[in-house]
Amino acid sequence: MMKKNLFIPHLITLVTGCWLLVTISDAWAGIYVYADEKGQVYATYQEKGLAIETKEDNFDLFIKKLAEKRNLDPLLVKAVIKVESDFEVEALSRKGAQGLMQLMPQTAAHLGVKDVWDPHHNIEGGVKYLRKMLNKFNNNLSLALAAYNAGPNKVKRYGGIPPYPETQRFVREVIKYYEYYKVGGYAIYVYTDKNGNPYFTDNFSNIPKGVLYKRVY
Repeated sequence: MMKKNLFIPHLITLVTGCWLLVTISDAWAGIYVYADEKGQVYATYQEKGLAIETKEDNFDLFIKKLAEKRNLDPLLVKAVIKVESDFEVEALSRKGAQGLMQLMPQTAAHLGVKDVWDPHHNIEGGVKYLRKMLNKFNNNLSLALAAYNAGPNKVKRYGGIPPYPETQRFVREVIKYYEYYKVGGYAIYVYTDKNGNPYFTDNFSNIPKGVLYKRVY
C-alpha cells in the first residue's frame, strides 16, 4: 500500500479561504499523516504505525451522513448517542430501549428501522425521530430532547420538561456534551478536499459534506 507521509514536527496555524486549520502542538512530534490508495487519510505514530481512533469515532461517518440528510447537526446526534448508550452497539436498557440511540421496539417499528441492532439502521431511526421531535416542538432543543426521552405526550401534558429525574438528567447531559463537541471536544480531525489535499480542523461540523476524514487526536 502506497502511503504519502506528511510529518508534523512543530506548531502550525493557518487559515486559507473557508478552510479552518487548527494549531498542532509539540505533542504531535513523531506523528505522521498518510493517504492510502483510496484517498483515505490517516495519522500514525511513527514507531507504531497505528491510526488513532476511539470508540466515539467509529460511527462518525454514519452520524455525519444521516444527520445531514435530516438537516441536523451531527454533533447533536453524537451527544444523544453518548448519553443514551455511550456508543455501545448492544446497549439494552431495563425498559427495553435498544442500541446506540436507545430506541424502544415500538418506536423503532414505527420509524421503519429494519434492524435495531445494526448501527447504521439504529442511527438512521434515531436521527429521524429526533428530527420529528424538533419539528413538533418548533426546534426547541430542550423540549425536543425531553420528548425523545419521555415521549411527546408527556412534554405536552406538563407544558415543558416532565418532572422525571431521568428525563431532566438526559436533557442536561445531552446539552452538555453537545456544547463540548461543538468547541472541539479536544479532538482534531483531518479531511481531504476534492484534490486529495489534507486539512485539519478541531470542529467536526466544519468538515465539508462528502469528504473523507479521520480523527487524529
